[in-house]
Amino acid sequence: MSGYEKLYKAGAKEVDIRKIKENFEGKSVITSWEDYYWASKCIVDYDMEDFEPKFMSAMLNNSLKYGLTYKTNKEYYLDTIKMLASIYALMGKYQLVLNCLNAVIELDSDAPDWVFHDLVSAQNRTRSIKKNLKRPGMFLSDLAHNDGNKPSTKKKQENIFKEFLAAGIVYITKNPDAIVDIESITDAAMEYGLIDSKEWKTFVAACNVSENIKTRTEEIERAVEKPVISKDAIKDQTIETKVKRRPLVISLFPEDDIADSKFSDMENRYNELVERLSSIQDELDNKNKELEAAGLTLEQLTEANCSLEASVKKNLTDMADYERELNEKKADIETLAKRLESAKKGSNERKELEVQLENAQMQKAEMVKQIEAVKQALSESEHKLKDAAEQIQRTAAENRSLKEELQKAQSGEQVFSSNQSAVIIGKWKTIEVITTQKLAKWLSRNLSRFKEWWDKCVIGVLNYAQVIRAQEGHYATLQEFDLAALLRICDKNWSRLCKYNFLTESDRQTVKDMFLVRNNLAHSNVAPLNKEAVVRDLRTMSEFMSVINSNTESKEIDKYAKEVANMKLA
Repeated sequence: MSGYEKLYKAGAKEVDIRKIKENFEGKSVITSWEDYYWASKCIVDYDMEDFEPKFMSAMLNNSLKYGLTYKTNKEYYLDTIKMLASIYALMGKYQLVLNCLNAVIELDSDAPDWVFHDLVSAQNRTRSIKKNLKRPGMFLSDLAHNDGNKPSTKKKQENIFKEFLAAGIVYITKNPDAIVDIESITDAAMEYGLIDSKEWKTFVAACNVSENIKTRTEEIERAVEKPVISKDAIKDQTIETKVKRRPLVISLFPEDDIADSKFSDMENRYNELVERLSSIQDELDNKNKELEAAGLTLEQLTEANCSLEASVKKNLTDMADYERELNEKKADIETLAKRLESAKKGSNERKELEVQLENAQMQKAEMVKQIEAVKQALSESEHKLKDAAEQIQRTAAENRSLKEELQKAQSGEQVFSSNQSAVIIGKWKTIEVITTQKLAKWLSRNLSRFKEWWDKCVIGVLNYAQVIRAQEGHYATLQEFDLAALLRICDKNWSRLCKYNFLTESDRQTVKDMFLVRNNLAHSNVAPLNKEAVVRDLRTMSEFMSVINSNTESKEIDKYAKEVANMKLA
């Protein structure tokens, strides 16, 4: 039996508490989980001085680090987790509360009810509220645990659900576009008897974007701030049981390690890094949505482009910091490995180093995964940034072209009548269909000579919106793309196409000119058809058909261009 256990059961005095703190503060050589656990119990139950949550969390973490596990002693393990989660809640570190409780659920398929209830209560105070509003199934399932069907437990469940509604009101008020599964949440409100409550009516009003909710935001925010938890609440050790697993395991040792401050700093930096990575991913998602939602005007596109460009630059700079953090983690692992080699087999030092090394390796793997996820988000943003720049150029060119056409029409230049324009547009669109078919066949014949040509030469050069459509199965062959997409594929694969065709710089310019021709055709019903512009575009299409070896069609289009040139204005 540990000496501290004897002291606890005998009732530790004030002088004993001071002695305990002296023994465990600073560079302690104690490596017994029993000593850390029972010393923590003495402080929690008998310390009459100011409570020190940071010191206590380090003590409890060390009891876990030095061998207290679920298999070692289930009762003491759950007791430690309950105290640790309560202390983290006092400190406002709700993500660490989630880490502790999720680890318990992963270990125990029949975890006590309080584990699930404390878990969902902590979720109400983290970014999990967004997920729980959108898909509340797991949240409501965890909240429903009540093996003994006790009235006190029912009251606790009701209060947690009220916290959820209040947190949801704050989130929805700040994020009007939030997705809410109102049907599932309504069923739960009825089950907990809150359908006529003030909290529920306010929640429904927030979902309906009621203007009255904005005036109550500050009041509601205060209601969901971290609760004041007394030491008596930490002392409550009632253990109950039940249900359900979810795949999530995170390190249980994020606090300062009394025995080794260097590695405790590593733990803290790691948790801060995960938070920053998550924050950046949210920021990127928002920027990407802003870009997609931007209108078709040049001003909107330019503004969205500048905003996303600044975000990408900033996050690329941050990524360098994260890579540096990862390198430091690798160096720390190497240091631990060297210390492990020199440690005696079976010694407490070796056991401690093995635990530290395992934790550091797990964190490194998680850090690599997080960094890769952010890199992927950055890649998508850069892709969209490139597409936005191209769209800006196209929009600017279209604006100039339309402006020129309107100016020419207003200045009295040759413009076809409405009936003439309708006939020309009909013929022009027929030529566009033929051009699209011929270009698809020409590209298929040439690009299929390359290895993995579909992924590299087609999917790999599309813009972001086209890639998404391709992934959704809208494109299986080149014949299914429109002229704009095929022209992009042709332009991006020019060097490859030159290997099997005699193509000149003049031909390349013809391809570039076809982008403008295609845009002019797409907007042919906006401005009056100018005779000179139509003839010029038809001749460009004729030249382009010659480039892709469709000589018969090239001659037919050139012939029609001459007919248009000789038409008399009505």
